[in-house]
Amino acid sequence: MTLTRQQRIALLRVCLRAFPDTVAHDYIVRARHPSLPVFFSHGTVQHAYRQLRRQVVPTLPASDPAILVPYAGMWLGIEADGYTHS
Repeated sequence: MTLTRQQRIALLRVCLRAFPDTVAHDYIVRARHPSLPVFFSHGTVQHAYRQLRRQVVPTLPASDPAILVPYAGMWLGIEADGYTHS
């Protein structure tokens, strides 16, 4: 299934909710050293993102570009522009 760039970013944000310490650390390091490719460098985050990406399902009808993903006991909808809602 093909996702838009905005959907991939929104999906990553959903995934990163489970790793607040990792995200805070990455942003701090990135702010102090912008040339370092730190963000999204942790293997656990990458693995979790890939697992979440595999669970993405399209909405019906197929002409709707939104996707659905199970997260924290509910379904999150992510629109083509990246807007996320439950």
